[in-house]
Amino acid sequence: MKKAKKLLALISSVVMIASIGAMSVSAGIADNKMYYVTHVLPDGSTEPCQVIEKLIYTGIVVTMPENQEPTNDLIGLDCDIKEYNAVNYGAIEKLNIIGSDSWFFEETVELEKNQFVLDTEELITEEEAIEFANKLVIRGIVEKADILYNHVVSNGYMKVDEDEVWIGISFNDEESADNFDFENYPEIKTYLKFTDYDFEVKENIWGEQNIKINCSTNNSSYIDSESGLLDKMQINNDVISLNELLKEKYSNINRIESLFCFLYTDDNSVNASYSILPKWGDATNDDKVDLYDAIEIAKYIMDISEFDEDTKLLADINRDGVTDLYDAIEIARIIMEESKAG
Repeated sequence: MKKAKKLLALISSVVMIASIGAMSVSAGIADNKMYYVTHVLPDGSTEPCQVIEKLIYTGIVVTMPENQEPTNDLIGLDCDIKEYNAVNYGAIEKLNIIGSDSWFFEETVELEKNQFVLDTEELITEEEAIEFANKLVIRGIVEKADILYNHVVSNGYMKVDEDEVWIGISFNDEESADNFDFENYPEIKTYLKFTDYDFEVKENIWGEQNIKINCSTNNSSYIDSESGLLDKMQINNDVISLNELLKEKYSNINRIESLFCFLYTDDNSVNASYSILPKWGDATNDDKVDLYDAIEIAKYIMDISEFDEDTKLLADINRDGVTDLYDAIEIARIIMEESKAG
């Protein structure tokens, strides 16, 4: 007991000088994302292409211990369970999440033995699925767990209707859209090089109140004098620059963008997964591992605080099957090393 008290005092003092949260292990699922690429036409000219990527949560993939299969009683959820195979699900790409709004595909996942898909899409939300999968791993029911997604990529091409180009403005309140007037945003007409402008209120693909501006290209400088072709790349570049200008000046504007036409036949869909990695050592359940966790473990050992079974398992950072002072020491050691390195 004396050793525990001394350790608790030591760890508490280190908290004041160490970098709190240096061992962050939090992860989130990103929203849809949009970006532009250049599309080369058969005649050699180019036009902008708007790409929208969507992640649609569909279930959980679990890897079971050898010679074991998941059952509803074992996992504690009444859902359909299917054996995972490439015939049913094709290749699954691994998601690497590097922030709340940024993700990319790291690799194509190799098929593993004894994998099963839990059909949880209609039973629990994506956030609940992440928590559920995390507990399956912590409790040792499964060896691995991944959240399964459908990754859909849609390609859009700039909408040009005869002699008009369409541009959309979305606001963060309906009043701004309802009361829209070009006089309130003079930069639109002065920055862009169209000859005439009109607008109407519509809802955009994001479900936001949107102003659709109809921009006349007749006698516009966007038309190449030699080829007579509309320079869509320059239009989109100007709109992107105008978007930065307006967002900086007007707080009620979400964005201004060229409007693109999407053909669903062009959609590309593959499966993707995101690995659930328990935050071993997170005794405070705050989605990160720091010296406060070491303190909490020391308090648990001294019977000052209590852990539920999942927290007790999660706090065992050295994975020796026991939550004890060695786990608190390991956390303190890691944090101190990272503090010195930083």
